[in-house]
Amino acid sequence: MNRILFPVEKDENQKNAFIYAAKLASFFNAEIVMLSCFTAFSNKENYSEHQQYVRQNIFELNEYIDSLKQYYLQRFSPINDYLAIKIEYRYKEGNLMQHIFAACEKDAFDLVVFTLYNHRAGDERHAKSLLSKFGKKKTNLIVIPEDSYYLHLDNVLFTTDFEHPLSISSITQILNITRFLNTNIHILHNHYLSKDSKEYDVLKSIKKQNNPVHVHHVKSLSEIMFYCHSNEITLMILQKSEETLFENFFKDSFTQKIMIQTKIPLLILMNE
Repeated sequence: MNRILFPVEKDENQKNAFIYAAKLASFFNAEIVMLSCFTAFSNKENYSEHQQYVRQNIFELNEYIDSLKQYYLQRFSPINDYLAIKIEYRYKEGNLMQHIFAACEKDAFDLVVFTLYNHRAGDERHAKSLLSKFGKKKTNLIVIPEDSYYLHLDNVLFTTDFEHPLSISSITQILNITRFLNTNIHILHNHYLSKDSKEYDVLKSIKKQNNPVHVHHVKSLSEIMFYCHSNEITLMILQKSEETLFENFFKDSFTQKIMIQTKIPLLILMNE
């Protein structure tokens, strides 16, 4: 993981999402790109007024970004006055989502960070739009519920949906991510593994390497949520599967359902 895109939304509840973005950047020695947008100026023919408008908006955005950084420093680095991570700042005029998609088209981002607001209207429609558009671009997402107060990432959960078996490529990708976090790995899925399967051999070899891996069988969304609560899961990971045309139009995806209900940060992998 080399580059993380953090869209700036100027919302007080975005502070916790920035904590996660900064922590992940620190763990992976990655760069954060802070993408900020402001409303397009109505009369761009007036050059001087337009430039003054741009400067004022950039000034206000800088103040907000400074508040995010100060919030991080107050919690994790009170004796320092800087973040020990690489940050690039981008300021755009116009629609934030359009600039996010344009940035993902132009640059290779490993992760885009979104805040999941409790008060956002049309959560289901918003979730489906994000999953559809970023799924096509094969760009990984992490959504942070606004009240997810960062403490640690001790227990990471990877869960499959209820239709697809556990795959070796998914396990490998999860291990590549979690080995930087020094975390317990929990795996939930709905297919029992036979002892002569390749997946069983892979998990057995992981345990021999002293990696703490816990594998359990579940068969409903409510069981997954209960497991998260009972085992103090601090990050959930999903591998988004390809959807049929029927699923795209008529069926809410497993990932979409979890995204709407989750109370903990959710990392959605799009590029298996």
